[in-house]
Amino acid sequence: MKTGKAIVLFILGLVLALLVFPTAWSVSAGLGYVFAIVSIIIGAYLIAKREGRTLPLVLGIILLIVAVPALLGTAAIHMGLWAVKKAVEEATETKSITARIGEPIRAGNWEITVLKIDEAEYIKKDDSYYKAKEGKKLVLVKLRIKNIGKEAKTASDIWNFMLVSNANKSYEKAYTYELEYIWDVTDEIKSKAIVFEELDTTASVAPNTIIEGYLLFQIPVSEEPAKLYFKVGVIGGYEVTIELTK
Repeated sequence: MKTGKAIVLFILGLVLALLVFPTAWSVSAGLGYVFAIVSIIIGAYLIAKREGRTLPLVLGIILLIVAVPALLGTAAIHMGLWAVKKAVEEATETKSITARIGEPIRAGNWEITVLKIDEAEYIKKDDSYYKAKEGKKLVLVKLRIKNIGKEAKTASDIWNFMLVSNANKSYEKAYTYELEYIWDVTDEIKSKAIVFEELDTTASVAPNTIIEGYLLFQIPVSEEPAKLYFKVGVIGGYEVTIELTK
């Protein structure tokens, strides 16, 4: 092989090898790999066609030393980024779970069961009595939450509770300060009131133990509770829907 031809091929192969990484990331991964393969072929050609001359052999070896790591390095980075992307997708993927009253669902380290649903004219919390605002009614959903993990933790990552009515409207969890306080408590009110023991998701729950309590909602009297919706986990996690109708 003539010296001039060897130098021209070497320069071409070197340029292609140096363009592998920037081309793969800024233009096309496939084109970057093509550049690397062509550069390797040129290096092998220089070695194979050296005809006993030293210069083509040296240039071919140099080209392979540059092109092969460029190809392998680009491929390794691509594979690493793909693995990271898949891991992030799996970590942030939100899974959907549906169940009915009385059916426990498992989400992460929690087993959650909607035990029952009650409608009430009045509720009692501690020594105070409350009723819904005009045109509204109270809906109480009782939950049991069990820690099925190996460490004690709070249930605060069970959140965003919403009640969906048969009118396809969503209602956020209500609090007693949003209700009407009853000053004159009669015997009839006392007999009809449901004791409201609120679900405390900030409480620490030891492994294999449970907490129970009510969620309180206030909805129009013309509507009926249809579904309870909540989330488990902040990033990814679970979206849970509990059917409240029979």
